[in-house]
Amino acid sequence: MKFKDYYQILQVDPNATLEEIKQAYHRLAHKYHPDISKEADAERRFKEIKSAYEVLKDPQKRANYTTRLKIILPYSYEWFIGKRNTWLNYFAQQQAKKDARTRVKLQWQSWKPRPPTRVQPTITNPAAINKNPPQLTRFFKRFGIAILLMLVGIAGYLGLKQIQTWHNHRQWQAAILQQDKVAIRTLEQADPETQRQVLQDNPVKTALVTFYLQQNGTPILTQLATYDATIQADIFKNDTIYQLLTDYYSQQINTELATDNFSTALQQLETLLNHYPASLELKNKYEAIQQQKQQRLAQLTQQYMECLDQILAPLLERTHCMVEARRKIEQVGIEHHLPNDPNLSAMYTEEIQHALAESTYDKAEKLLLDWEKLLPEPNEERQMLWKNLALHRQFNDITADLNSHDSNKIVSRLSQLTTDNGLQQKVTQIPQIQKI
Repeated sequence: MKFKDYYQILQVDPNATLEEIKQAYHRLAHKYHPDISKEADAERRFKEIKSAYEVLKDPQKRANYTTRLKIILPYSYEWFIGKRNTWLNYFAQQQAKKDARTRVKLQWQSWKPRPPTRVQPTITNPAAINKNPPQLTRFFKRFGIAILLMLVGIAGYLGLKQIQTWHNHRQWQAAILQQDKVAIRTLEQADPETQRQVLQDNPVKTALVTFYLQQNGTPILTQLATYDATIQADIFKNDTIYQLLTDYYSQQINTELATDNFSTALQQLETLLNHYPASLELKNKYEAIQQQKQQRLAQLTQQYMECLDQILAPLLERTHCMVEARRKIEQVGIEHHLPNDPNLSAMYTEEIQHALAESTYDKAEKLLLDWEKLLPEPNEERQMLWKNLALHRQFNDITADLNSHDSNKIVSRLSQLTTDNGLQQKVTQIPQIQKI
């Protein structure tokens, strides 16, 4: 595919500003628009102008194109073919002149008087018999030269392609070393062989990993997993990268351990161990975290048992102590159920009924919520207390319904009062209700 000079198409200088490029595009697009222009090749010119503008108006596309124009264009395939054709044309002209002189010489010799015909002696030399005629010799010479030129051309083309690829990879590597985001994103979309060639130097690998470590999005190991398995192995065996990853994950793990997130810390360390299974440093750290987890669990379990043994403490103070200790233990991670005081349900029931009798409904609700937090398992007695709390809060509505003349409302309310003897007694003591 022929490389097109977009600056020449838009008739602007390579250093032209974006405003100058826009003005040139609008001027040429108006001139060669197929609906307006009468030029024979107006449609083709309009498409070229539009394609050039699409590249040059975008800063990133323009930068990539300009780099390619400056570096690759003088040594492109078209440039090489042009040089080769020029040389072949020169050779053909020289050969044509030589053939013309030979023809003139032969014609001049044919006009001279011929000497008497002599009988040629019999040639007994086999070498002379097998001697090639001049025409066949010239054919072999030309054929050999053509083959030689073709081989030289192929070798030159492959050499230039190799130089271009090497130069492009060097530029790519320089961009990655400068933490260029576009270069790294382009590398991610390249084929594995290109990635392998670009990442063959250790400083480039280190720069790539450093870039990923500075990103707050996808985790570093997940990002590296998008590369080919052989490329990953080559990256991970680098000692500098190993140190970068261990330092990064050590910081992350220490942050999780400070908040008792042992499960997350161990999971991160296991992920790193999958890539460095022979690392004694990581194995020792894993065992140390496991021991630290067990020590922390023992400490929190002791706190929980102390809360459980506070029999003389107020109920809410005791349960809050247990809930907080249980939350911390579950955050650290425990494989068994914590024991509970078998009398807690009865104690909560008594406290809630006392709060309902005193009409302190907010206190009753708080006790019910604490009960559910500490003992989340379903409890029929607790569900009944929730219903009774709702009835107590509807006291005024119940008395109003009982004072009404609607028999359906009266029957419905009387059936509800059977679930709470305290509320039933309180309602029946109202003089208006006693008259019903």
